[in-house]
Amino acid sequence: MKIVFFGNTDFGIPTLDLLRDQKFNILATVTNTDKKVGRGKSLEETSIKKWATYNDVKLMQQDYLKDKLFIDKLSMLKADFFIVIAYKLLPPEIFTLPKFGTINLHASLLPSYRGAAPIQRAILNDESETGVSTFVINEKIDRGAIILQEKILINNKNYGELHNELSRRGARLVINSIDHMI
Repeated sequence: MKIVFFGNTDFGIPTLDLLRDQKFNILATVTNTDKKVGRGKSLEETSIKKWATYNDVKLMQQDYLKDKLFIDKLSMLKADFFIVIAYKLLPPEIFTLPKFGTINLHASLLPSYRGAAPIQRAILNDESETGVSTFVINEKIDRGAIILQEKILINNKNYGELHNELSRRGARLVINSIDHMI
């Protein structure tokens, strides 16, 4: 199974690790370009760039997603799936490219907490449970057809604990979603 992964944050690393370990063919990772941060304005790489470099996986850094050359490069990869975790809204010119579709992993039980910061919002709203959802990407943010979901109890977990548990469980959910869609 040929995969292109889109992401920026460490929330996607367990999924990349599981895809690699289960012998999926990760054709490329797509992430934002390095950004200047901090007082010293030093360039900072995304977690996904660091993972791709360490694992010797093709890296594509792209900020403007409607760039024709970039879309052509993605098309030439002939991917079976695009997997998107903590990235930007993909235009139809991109999310319609893969043979089987584009899957997004989101850190909430959709339709609750669409958009940014779903873990933080669940904690702030004193929810008793949260979870992860996979869905097929469409033109609207976090509104595609849900593939699978998994619930977890929040209990007294802090943001870091929830983040880590959801990213690990999300990795397995992505693999199960791929199996579900083929």
